[in-house]
Amino acid sequence: HWTGVFTDLVFLRSLKNTLLLGLGAATVGTLGYALISYLIVRSRLSGRGLIDVLSWLPWAMPGVLISLALLWTVLGSGDLVKLLYGTVFLLGLAIVIKEMPLGTQIIKAAVQQVSVELEEASAAAGANWSDYFRRILLPLLKPTLVCVAIIVFISAARDIPTVIFLSTHETRTLSLLMLDHIADANQEKAAVLGVFIVFLIFALLLIGRLLGFRRPSIC
Repeated sequence: HWTGVFTDLVFLRSLKNTLLLGLGAATVGTLGYALISYLIVRSRLSGRGLIDVLSWLPWAMPGVLISLALLWTVLGSGDLVKLLYGTVFLLGLAIVIKEMPLGTQIIKAAVQQVSVELEEASAAAGANWSDYFRRILLPLLKPTLVCVAIIVFISAARDIPTVIFLSTHETRTLSLLMLDHIADANQEKAAVLGVFIVFLIFALLLIGRLLGFRRPSIC
């Protein structure tokens, strides 16, 4: 069964989709969560409290409803937007939305631990906001950002409800392929995929440890 799975072209395509989805969502999502967290904690926007409340909204809906809402949005927004249907980009957007509450709150807690004097000192030295965010804040948050990125990647690798309505045969992920095998009563191949996903996640965690990143206490 292991040989049959690993020599299957559909498995190789699903593995590629999963890696693209996980890495893309982890990168874009983590940077987006960091920006939202900064706006909530440090900006002087009058609506930052509302942004904080809205960041919790995805947890108020099941993943399958997020998938269905994005499907209706894409299919009902014109021919140009319809081209996004079935793309890895749309699947990544769904994962980023789903993990927004967790990612934002983890990074927000880390931003609160960074002294505001650092931003004031950088401004006094002539740095603008983008310089502070890119060269000071993000490096200080690096362990937390890596932690959030791993969480988003894990969600992308194992999630089914959030992407089930948005994928096509060409963009099936490993979790959706495992669901297909279960529906076809092919329990052996489904078990192989389940074990492989577990090993994939542990390999990612091991790489993070080898690179010297440690899980912060707030994660």
